Amino acid sequence: MPRRQHGLLAAALSALLLPAAVTASSARTPAQLLSSMLAAARTHHSVHYVTRTQIGATIRFQMVCDVAQTSGIQRITFQQSSRTGHVTVIVARGTAYFRGDAFTLVDFMGLKKAPAAKYAGKWVSIPKTDPLFASVSEAVTFSSTIDELKLIAPLKALPPSKIGTVRVVGVSGRDPSSQRHTGAAAVYAPATGSPLPLAEVAVQGSSRSGVRFAGWDERVSANAPVGAVAIGQTGLE
Repeated sequence: MPRRQHGLLAAALSALLLPAAVTASSARTPAQLLSSMLAAARTHHSVHYVTRTQIGATIRFQMVCDVAQTSGIQRITFQQSSRTGHVTVIVARGTAYFRGDAFTLVDFMGLKKAPAAKYAGKWVSIPKTDPLFASVSEAVTFSSTIDELKLIAPLKALPPSKIGTVRVVGVSGRDPSSQRHTGAAAVYAPATGSPLPLAEVAVQGSSRSGVRFAGWDERVSANAPVGAVAIGQTGLE
């Protein structure tokens, strides 16, 4: 599922909302800094990341993800008002799979209610030829995850700040995944050493999205589940 749906990362959001400025010590343009972050990420082959999202006052979700070059697994917890649900997405062997409760299949994934009740708790497969594959598999493989760090100009360098105890530099721009590119996003990397992405934030209206990266080059175990039902047989779409 797309990582940049919405979300919250309080430590970094405060920096994103400050007036952007290039520091006097900055030797690179914002475009060059962002490019170096993406280039550093692409020298690796897998990563662990956690996304936390808040939409208004009633909707929150978290994605805990482990992604490799051609496979990945995404564990999603979805909360709407007092209800909580879960769905797991796996990409393996060029196919996407998901399994979740009826509430999450309908209210988070947007699938049809009656078949969602029937197939709750069962693995469902989505082939690459299905229109739903792109949106479900997005950010569940390494390359698509790194692609979501791209920003649209105008790019601006952000003032030095901290995420936890780490001093960071950041670049802000338009969020290419937001509606009509009206959302703002920023990518952060450590101020010293390799510019490997540490965090990303995105803001649009009442939506707040935050991502933290760790565990670069970790071993990812994401195997195709046995006995999955083809989505074309379910009526879920």
